[in-house]
Amino acid sequence: MSAQISTQRLHRLSDGELVELAQTGDRDAFAELYDRYFDRVYDFLTRMMRNRSEAEDITQDTFIRAMNSLGRLDSTSSFKSWLFTIARNTALNRLERSGRSRPMPVVGEDSDDTLELYIVDSDRLGNPQDAVQAEAVASLVWEAASGLNPKQYSLLDLHIRQGLDSSDIAEVLNVNRNNAYVMLNRMKAALAETVTAYIMMNEGRFDCPELDTALNKATIGRFSPAARKVVTRHVDSCALCQERQSELVSPVAILGALVPAPAAVGVKDSIRENVLGQWPAAGFTAEPATGITSALDPRLLLSLASIVIGIAILAGLIGQSVTGGGSDAAQTQSGTALTLVFTGVDGMPVDDVGVQLFTIDAGESAFGAVTDAEGTMSWDDAESGIYDLVIERLPAGVDLADAERVWRVTIESGEHLVLTATLHTSSD
Repeated sequence: MSAQISTQRLHRLSDGELVELAQTGDRDAFAELYDRYFDRVYDFLTRMMRNRSEAEDITQDTFIRAMNSLGRLDSTSSFKSWLFTIARNTALNRLERSGRSRPMPVVGEDSDDTLELYIVDSDRLGNPQDAVQAEAVASLVWEAASGLNPKQYSLLDLHIRQGLDSSDIAEVLNVNRNNAYVMLNRMKAALAETVTAYIMMNEGRFDCPELDTALNKATIGRFSPAARKVVTRHVDSCALCQERQSELVSPVAILGALVPAPAAVGVKDSIRENVLGQWPAAGFTAEPATGITSALDPRLLLSLASIVIGIAILAGLIGQSVTGGGSDAAQTQSGTALTLVFTGVDGMPVDDVGVQLFTIDAGESAFGAVTDAEGTMSWDDAESGIYDLVIERLPAGVDLADAERVWRVTIESGEHLVLTATLHTSSD
């Protein structure tokens, strides 16, 4: 088929049209999709992994996985969302298997892999004055974004840098659009607030002696929740700092304006040859369309959905009875179940929270666990009944916000109960 379709025409086709051609065996159509998305996938994975070699390896793995799963892609799904879902999950799985998180880039470090990640494309900001300011604080914005865990950072990158909207992110996480919208807005607001306070602490104090005095009096040496609190309190009552803060370019805009990380010369062509060299000669086996989730691990989807539920709750402990088809997040799980999600006041997950559930009648422990890196724990084979939920351990410096340590919990048969608690640090 590719002999009948010129390269020029392939360039004009939509992603969906190229997918349909590729599914019929048109190798050139998939090659066009590869050329269309390689740079963006590589940039995303370089920022996720902080390592060129790993980014190259996972980029190749992503396109091979996409190619091999192409026959299962629903024609109504977004290829872009589907491809980045594969890239994201592959990177997260690699990080999890290696038992490590991404290395934090050090500002000023003599490393091309580090320095190239916070170079600003001034053309993306439009206003020359904004571009100058953005270049001055780009390293601070990148350093703050790098403080997010890989799952949180990846969603911001997909939204801000790769252009996935809330509908796309909803497909990535297998949740409804409203949950994705709330989560993204909260993450952007938290990043903007943190970076703004960070910039005011590092630069604003030189313009305002009173802010510098407040930070010195509090013996603040480095940025922390306590530093953010001091800065915020001072700015609220200081006209000079309010004016300075209002002039700052949006940290979210700066993150989006960072220059894409370029692949080394020859890498794109080499990976392209490796991927297309595995093109299936027999074509793709027709399978029932299962949508974007066909290439994903259901257990991962459940844990991601739990993050969204946690971030979407504003404060306090909230019990949500979820049964049948009432929630996209609940549809990943059947039977009687309990999910506990703990987040900070900024909406970020809190791990290492120890919880026990005790039966009311016998007073015996029925379930005990510790929250994972997503701030989540799940009791998938829960039994219906009434329990006392006891928080037995909290991470250092973390406490409950407007809630007790013990709650009475009722779990109905066939129900998926989601409980979410908001925690705060002692400095909040």
